[in-house]
Amino acid sequence: MFSIKETLNRTKLKEKKGMTTKLSHYVNERGKINWMHSFNWSKESVMSRGILPKSLCNSKIIQIGAGSLGASVGELLIRGGIEKLGIMDFDLLEMGNITRHTLLIDDINKDKAQSLADRLNRASLHSKVTALKGDIKYNLTNNSKDLERYNVVLDCTGEDDVLNELEDYTWSKPKRFVSISLGFGGKRLFFFSTTAFSFPNQTFKKLVLPWLIKEQTYYQDYSLPREGLGCWHPLFPARVDDIWMMAATAVKNLESIFQEQDISVFKVYEQKIVDGVFSGLELIEEVKFNE
Repeated sequence: MFSIKETLNRTKLKEKKGMTTKLSHYVNERGKINWMHSFNWSKESVMSRGILPKSLCNSKIIQIGAGSLGASVGELLIRGGIEKLGIMDFDLLEMGNITRHTLLIDDINKDKAQSLADRLNRASLHSKVTALKGDIKYNLTNNSKDLERYNVVLDCTGEDDVLNELEDYTWSKPKRFVSISLGFGGKRLFFFSTTAFSFPNQTFKKLVLPWLIKEQTYYQDYSLPREGLGCWHPLFPARVDDIWMMAATAVKNLESIFQEQDISVFKVYEQKIVDGVFSGLELIEEVKFNE
């Protein structure tokens, strides 16, 4: 231990000898303090510029689909403060995905789920992202115990096979189901959410079918490179700005439903073009229903 008086005497002696004019740098004749900058890396400090509602951040979300839409949604969720996120996908990243995917050239031919989980874990100190390889059928059969830990099932594929599997499976506790999918060209967003023991696929189909018919009629002269509503095919005609805009809108709606816990809703958003100029997104249908 050293006394303050002795320290002051020593620093005064050093000043007289011309050793330094910065008295606070020394505590004795041999010891110099090297000051270092410190930073507060707590979640509250890091996320002070913007964070999703606590009820959403504390949720455990299993996301099905790590394509361009799923990757964008996952990025927004993690950077918004989500703490637990599982990413499920069976596919590898292809060169054709790169134009609008958040993954990079170094990730080509690698597992999408694992690569995306690795990326998102590097994006946040306060989140844990886990990769689940394989499709939904494989994971429901072999990893059901792990999946039961999640309270939100977020589908970002819009694929019939995925929704059929979610319809056939009965969870031990009610889950918040959310389905996010895009229309042709990324010009429309279809957002569906409800709470149930199984995904109410028949209700979803009833609500979305009129829009599918409308799209098929409007784009009948186009060659559609995929089935269903997803954007998983590399030839799906939508730019990255379309994907990001719709992903952000989907996250805004996730925030909204977590502020109204019991709401079941189907929404359709559409890009508005006036005289050839983009004028914004418009909510063109909203249906609230009871399951």
